[in-house]
Amino acid sequence: MIDSLTRPALIARTPRNLLIALGVATTVGVLVGRALENAPRVEHISVVAAPPQVTVQVPQAAAPTVEVNMPAPAVASAPPSKPLRTLTPHIYGECIGLPYEAEAPAECLWDSGFPAVSADARLVAVAETPEGGGGDILGLSIRFLDANTGKLVRAIKVLSPDEYVDADETNAAEVLRMRKRIATRVVTAQAALDDGGYRTMVELGSHEVSHYEPEDEPKVDTTVHDAIYAEISGWSARIIDPSTRRVLSQHTFATAASKADPDSECSGWNLGGMSMWWDPSTRVVLASQWYTMGGCMCGTAEQLHVARVPLAR
Repeated sequence: MIDSLTRPALIARTPRNLLIALGVATTVGVLVGRALENAPRVEHISVVAAPPQVTVQVPQAAAPTVEVNMPAPAVASAPPSKPLRTLTPHIYGECIGLPYEAEAPAECLWDSGFPAVSADARLVAVAETPEGGGGDILGLSIRFLDANTGKLVRAIKVLSPDEYVDADETNAAEVLRMRKRIATRVVTAQAALDDGGYRTMVELGSHEVSHYEPEDEPKVDTTVHDAIYAEISGWSARIIDPSTRRVLSQHTFATAASKADPDSECSGWNLGGMSMWWDPSTRVVLASQWYTMGGCMCGTAEQLHVARVPLAR
C-alpha cells in the first residue's frame, strides 16, 4: 500500500480522479442552484440601534458661604406718651403741706384735674399753690372765678402759708393739728367741686417768651398737633383745629398793670409766658400769664384771665 502512494502512482491516477471530482461538483452545483431557487426570499433590513442614554449624577458643589456684616436696621423710637388726664378735679390732702424733699405718696404725681369748669359753665375753679423758698409747698387755695368776667367769686382755703408747720423732732403735735385742719378743709372744698359738677378743662398749650438778642433768630414751632391747640404769641392767642386747618377763635388778653418801683430791684413785670385751657362745648377759655419781676433772685407773679371766646364763622 505504501508503494501505491508514491508520486508516479499519484500522477497516473490524477486525470481519472479529476473527472470524477468534476462530475460530482457539477451535480452538487445543480442541486444547490435549484434549492436556492425554491427557497423563500429574505430581505435584509439594516437596523440602526439608538445609542443608549446614560444619566450620570454629578454632585453639586456646595455654595460658598459669604459673611456680610450689615448694620442693624434703625428702629423708630416711639413717640413720648402723653400724661394721663383726669376728667374731674380732685384734691389729694396728703400732698398738701409736705416739704419738697419729703417722700410723697404716689398720688402726688397724678393729675389733679385743675382747672375745671362747672356743669352750668358759670364758674371756673383753679388751684392756687404758693411756693416757698427751696420749693416747699406751703399751701393750697381753691379759687372760683366768674366764667364771663374772670372776677373772683369764692375762695376756699385749704392751707395758707402762715399755717404751714415744718416738721421736726420737737413739733409733732403742731404738725398733727395742721394735718387735721387740712383734712377738714379738703372735705369742704371737694364737696363744692362735686356738687357743682365740675369737669376738667382741656389743655391748649403753653408758650414761654424767649428774650433773645436782636441778632438771634426766633425759634419756629414745628410741632405736629393731632388735636385742637392754641398758638400763642405774647398776650394774643388763636385756637386752631389741625384736622380742618381752621382758626376757630382769636383773642388778646389784657396786659397786667406795671408795678415798677424805682427803689426796688424786683418791681418790674416782664411777661414770661402764657398757658391756656378751654372747655370745647361752652368755649370758656382760661389763660394763665406769668411775669418775672426782675433778676434770677426775684420772684414771679401770675395773672389769670377768663373769657368766653366766640367761634369764627
